[in-house]
Amino acid sequence: MQWRNEIETRTVGMDVLVWHGASRVTDPKELKKYDVVLTTYAVLESCFRKQLSGFKRKGTIVKEKSPLHAVEWDRVVVRGCAGLSQCFSGLTYLPRASLMKLII
Repeated sequence: MQWRNEIETRTVGMDVLVWHGASRVTDPKELKKYDVVLTTYAVLESCFRKQLSGFKRKGTIVKEKSPLHAVEWDRVVVRGCAGLSQCFSGLTYLPRASLMKLII
């Protein structure tokens, strides 16, 4: 992933996690150990939807807590505007209080 490579090339000592795919870290305490957690807006939105509305499994609705949404992030960076109702130009830095406004 380009962002991971850029961070590792241009910084010293930052721990980077790519949070994508079936083997994602599910413990929020583990996520907090990383300086940077990279994921897609689609994954972020999907986790929030499963937590809020749930999904069908064997005929019943199952709600699943989102590890990403359990962490109080210092900042969230959104690149581009694909999939967002509001279009942000370039990189947008949001304080943690704005995270819920962004993902709702």
